[in-house]
Amino acid sequence: MTSPPATHEPLSRTARATRTRILEAALRELGRNADSSLGDIAEAAGVARRTVYAHFAGRAALVGGLAADAGEAIRVAIAVVDASASASMPMSTSTPDADAGSAAGPASGPDAGSASGAAAGSASGAAAGPAPGADAAPDPGPPPDRAPDTAPDAASDLARVVLTLWPVGDRYRTLIGLARQDLGANGFSELLTPVRDTVSGILARGQRQGVFRTGVPPGPLSRALEAHILALLDGVNSGIWSDDGTGAATTTLIAAGADRDVAASTVRRLCDANQPWCSAQ
Repeated sequence: MTSPPATHEPLSRTARATRTRILEAALRELGRNADSSLGDIAEAAGVARRTVYAHFAGRAALVGGLAADAGEAIRVAIAVVDASASASMPMSTSTPDADAGSAAGPASGPDAGSASGAAAGSASGAAAGPAPGADAAPDPGPPPDRAPDTAPDAASDLARVVLTLWPVGDRYRTLIGLARQDLGANGFSELLTPVRDTVSGILARGQRQGVFRTGVPPGPLSRALEAHILALLDGVNSGIWSDDGTGAATTTLIAAGADRDVAASTVRRLCDANQPWCSAQ
């Protein structure tokens, strides 16, 4: 007779608080010294070493817990960026009633004939040109729902990504140094997949708009910008640089191919507007 599979009961409030305290201590201690032991982390968290092992089987599991929290923070940040991009999309100004009327088909009933005749007369008159002495009707331009460029500004969207994700990266920058040692070659890279997908789309749009003038395709360019941001975070980790995210956003736009002045003014405009991704800086 086989035993039923083991189930993991949800953690109690106290257990969740203890787990959080251990992870917070791990971020501090591993940031201070990447070779910190679980004993060091337990002491910093104010718990016994056996309590750490009750939550994490070993160092790799502990770092995996940090990575899981970082991944969730990244997903939340990207969701905020996507929502902001959707909110900035220009609204169509076409009138639903007018669209519905044009889609309703030809008129019917006793007035249909006169309506058809009037329409035919108008059409033939229009084809023949304006009546003598009459002013030509002004060119209405393109229909409202077909504006020349309804895509949101790619430079602003890329700056939002960096400004929104910078606090997340700053909090979990300890993982950069631990990536190969504890997470494996692909472990850290997988955390950034949602970011790559979003940034690649923004870069492709920006290149079509002429905002990002570079011959590097969006995919490789996204990886290059990723390396740029990670290098800046590593510089913060090493104490050789400090930033609130605005410098990183500006240099990322420039590296993507934006004009230097456009990059600086775009980031400044976003922060001067007291946007949420800047107000927390």
